[in-house]
Amino acid sequence: MRHQAYPQVARHWEEQLTGAKAKHWGRIWIDPDKAAADERRKLALGQVGPIGRGMPQANRDECPGAMFIWETQEVADVELLCAVQNQAFGRDLYRALKSTLGKLDWWEVRFAFR
Repeated sequence: MRHQAYPQVARHWEEQLTGAKAKHWGRIWIDPDKAAADERRKLALGQVGPIGRGMPQANRDECPGAMFIWETQEVADVELLCAVQNQAFGRDLYRALKSTLGKLDWWEVRFAFR
């Protein structure tokens, strides 16, 4: 993930997915089941309540994102971030995975930050 393109999102994800906190999640895979992803998103965002609602400049970012499933099954960490960066990151991540893998299936993922 490039810090320059998505500085707030990169900071959040790097903070969660590297160092000691990486053990909190364990191994991470793409989960092709959209209903399961929706359930993880609902669970994570439900934990933080209405924070950010009604603020068009901000989005609630889940890390790991709902399209992934992780070994520990902990509820994703949620932060309020810049809406433009968060939406661009989600869109670009999806496109990159899809173009690289072809079909989004049960692939293990590892994140690198630069």
